[in-house]
Amino acid sequence: MKFLAKSALIALCLSLNSLYAITGDEIIEKADDLQSFDTQTSSGTMISHDRFGDITSTFDSWSRGDKEFLLEFTNVEEAGQKVLRVDDTMYLYDPDAEETIRLSGSALKDSLFGDVSYEDVSEGNDTLDKYYTSLEGTELKKGQECYVVELSAKQRTAPYYKQILWINKESYVLVYGEYYSKRDVHLKTIEVLDYLEVDDKFVISHMILRDVIKGDSHTELKLHDIKIDIELEDRLFTEEALF
Repeated sequence: MKFLAKSALIALCLSLNSLYAITGDEIIEKADDLQSFDTQTSSGTMISHDRFGDITSTFDSWSRGDKEFLLEFTNVEEAGQKVLRVDDTMYLYDPDAEETIRLSGSALKDSLFGDVSYEDVSEGNDTLDKYYTSLEGTELKKGQECYVVELSAKQRTAPYYKQILWINKESYVLVYGEYYSKRDVHLKTIEVLDYLEVDDKFVISHMILRDVIKGDSHTELKLHDIKIDIELEDRLFTEEALF
């Protein structure tokens, strides 16, 4: 009996060691690396669903590295409206008003469309610069075996004070995310429905964002015509490109 008990204890220890053989930092680093490209372009659709019905917007987008991002709306109602992010500053351009508005800090959390904030569409893959990580274990989420990683902000400029992420153990693709304020208020969830594999990396192509506080709406984001690591002009990521 002592031998069996000792064997069971050894097996349990080996199991626990196997579970935590990878760290939260390593998981996030792997996930970010698989989504990092020198450049990326895409077209997309955002659909806001609420009790009043659906609203749809379309757009084209360009990004370079973690700090440069440009989005231009292409649907008739918003055609020509642009959003430019360079470093931690956002510029909004409305062709009807012929003026540019500059946003920074907490203003980046404002709604761009439905439940999608300016930060949501332009945030880079530099997670470890902004967050401490803690691997909380593994869990089945949406039918997938996932690592559960909790992120806590290192700096005030982090988009959220805390995040809990469910990341697929094999692909390292985000499956589900919960986002919290400093007072531990649950603000938002993200559910990934599909992604594209491109040269051994991946691009999330279909997701649903929910503003938990609103409670009665969600926004669907779909990307298509995705191209990566192509040459982009420097001018794209300047204020002059807005006009």
